[in-house]
Amino acid sequence: MNPYADLSILQHAFEKIIDTGMHADEVLARMVPDDITPPHRSGLYAKLMSALRAYPFAKALVIHHLSKPGTTPDRLIHILTLAVSQLIANPRDRFPNMINHYVGFIKDVWPGLEGLSNSLLRRISTQLSESSEDIMNRYRFVDNMLEHQVKSLPKSLMKSCLAINPDTDLFSFLKAPHIHICWYNIEHPLHKDFLAETDAIQQSTYCYTIPNRTDVTNWPGFDEGLFHVMDQGAQLVTSILGSCASKSVLDTCAAPGGKSVFASQVLNAERLVVNDPSTERLERLHENLRRCNVSAEVTSHDFAECPKQWKAQFDRVIIDAPCSAIGTFRRHPEIRFRKPTTNYPKLQKNILKNALSCLKPGGMAVYITCSPRFDENEDVVISVLEQSTEYEMIHLRSRLPEQYHQLVYKDYFLKTLPDVLDADAFSACLLKRNAS
Repeated sequence: MNPYADLSILQHAFEKIIDTGMHADEVLARMVPDDITPPHRSGLYAKLMSALRAYPFAKALVIHHLSKPGTTPDRLIHILTLAVSQLIANPRDRFPNMINHYVGFIKDVWPGLEGLSNSLLRRISTQLSESSEDIMNRYRFVDNMLEHQVKSLPKSLMKSCLAINPDTDLFSFLKAPHIHICWYNIEHPLHKDFLAETDAIQQSTYCYTIPNRTDVTNWPGFDEGLFHVMDQGAQLVTSILGSCASKSVLDTCAAPGGKSVFASQVLNAERLVVNDPSTERLERLHENLRRCNVSAEVTSHDFAECPKQWKAQFDRVIIDAPCSAIGTFRRHPEIRFRKPTTNYPKLQKNILKNALSCLKPGGMAVYITCSPRFDENEDVVISVLEQSTEYEMIHLRSRLPEQYHQLVYKDYFLKTLPDVLDADAFSACLLKRNAS
């Protein structure tokens, strides 16, 4: 058995993400052998996420310590950055055996460079153990580790959040998020077992925070479909639709299905139509609906235009539009490497316009993105409303518990910034079709 198999997977995944900005779970799915156990896979994912979060400072340390960084192979810099990222994220790994493992791997791949690598990693490990003041004195090219990390956040993310609230704590985007789940039937016998095993903390009627990251598939109630993973922010932005018992609901961009399951349980939809333009994502959507025992019509339209059979047919419409996804930076630090090729505002305006035409008179739609950017939210909604007098925005504070009023921006937009709510940075707006 190859003793460096895991490091080889991590190295190739790390390089692929840096080069392409692909989602880490997608990259690992392609690289991890099928016979690896779920806990093993979760461990690899956790190490990769830790490395991606610490990447900017880790790379700066590596470059600083290399006497001739311009002559060092890029792939070696990547593996050294991966090693230092783990030293930063996991202090318990600052032991010789961890460094020896990386050095052994480097010796296999780049014979002759193991001595340089060993010396570099040991110096950094020692200095990371010193006080932050000592680190600041040694590395004057940064003020401190966290500030260097904050400066590496996507510029559009920082600009948008500070425009929403100048006091936004941008450090909150650097912290690994908790797992949030939706559990709907608290009377079920497995609910007590779930609480006991996970130490879950109830945040609202359906939302629970899990303080320790473990494999969710092993928790009581998973196989029975009694809960599903869903960010607290995603739950909140979907809930502003309110209850619509015995009514019809359309989820336009539904995969992987969290909001669809939420709609079936909380909105009490008599008819639920879930749609996603990506046929690849439909498989996961089907899987989640089956596990959670949700009955729905599943379709695949791209909403370049509204399907004729859906015009004015739905009481509620969920529009979770494609977006830059920069609000998910806590969960997906690989976003910093993504090179956007899509004109999202143009796409979003088209989707919103066509999705709104699916509403019955008097019906309501929630427009959602996982981005705080104004050009993907406020500007999109206002532009579409300027083209039609059929729709209007709804004031949100009256539809939310008082503790969430501070998340309402300019009356009509809900913004779930992580320094206020332990959630991704979602934006949402509620729209209504006039009854006449």
